[in-house]
Amino acid sequence: WEKDVSSMDEVAAAAELTKRSNAFAEAKLAEWWELAGHIFAKYGRYVVTYNESEIGGEDAAGQAYPSWWLSSPEVGFLTWSKSGPFHGMLDKPAGMSLATGAGVPTTWSAVAAGLMTLAVAVGVAHEVGVRKGRQSIADVYVAQP
Repeated sequence: WEKDVSSMDEVAAAAELTKRSNAFAEAKLAEWWELAGHIFAKYGRYVVTYNESEIGGEDAAGQAYPSWWLSSPEVGFLTWSKSGPFHGMLDKPAGMSLATGAGVPTTWSAVAAGLMTLAVAVGVAHEVGVRKGRQSIADVYVAQP
């Protein structure tokens, strides 16, 4: 495009490039809408449609949800109640019950673990400081006979 407008004055070149870029954008938008229509026609209505003009051109199992997904408590198809599905917590490792809540750290236990870690770090830093202090005192003060 730049080669085509290089001989034009600046205003005419800008107008021509604007016209071409707008036409390009409109063509691409039309292509995207065509793709969206194709995807809806093929995968809409909970089936995969291969050919709308012949009988048997649809695969009803084409979009079937896998059984592992349907039975997952995170999805909630089997645990749905009036208050909604179970959600907000990931599945537990094998052998742990969702109902007992075993293995889920509470806020207090997380705080306690953090405080314990902090106490150990402070204790180690204090001990290192005491040892360094003893070494520096021994280097500076010498007892005279």
